[in-house]
Amino acid sequence: MTYFLEKYYVVDYDGKLQPERYGYCLIRPCQWDYDMVLDFMNRRLPKKASLRLEGQIAMFSPTSEYNLSNNKQDFKSTEEWLIWLELNKGITPDFEETHIHSIFQIEDYIAKTVDLHTNEVLYDSIEETVAKIRAKAC
Repeated sequence: MTYFLEKYYVVDYDGKLQPERYGYCLIRPCQWDYDMVLDFMNRRLPKKASLRLEGQIAMFSPTSEYNLSNNKQDFKSTEEWLIWLELNKGITPDFEETHIHSIFQIEDYIAKTVDLHTNEVLYDSIEETVAKIRAKAC
């Protein structure tokens, strides 16, 4: 099983990226193993293949008291939370995805994907995604 760390950002009224207030970071499991996820990301699987993530098993919001699956610990940073998850729950994310949406949360875009084993960026369209959201807001 692989784990995805999803970070959520919103494009605010000024067109700047801000961390989502609730549910900024989520951990979601995937039933595929690490190599199969890489094959999917690199388009080495049949076109019918569809990556499906399970529901969130942990959540962290640095700007809110609304944190789930962390025994109400007071974490000061995402890194501290991730260390706690690894040591206490045995959860280590394999991939990090950056999600961006408009302030009205109408559309959600995966703007960046990073392999956390190799620190390799597999996909990056943050600038294009922010531009697209800003253009729709006008």
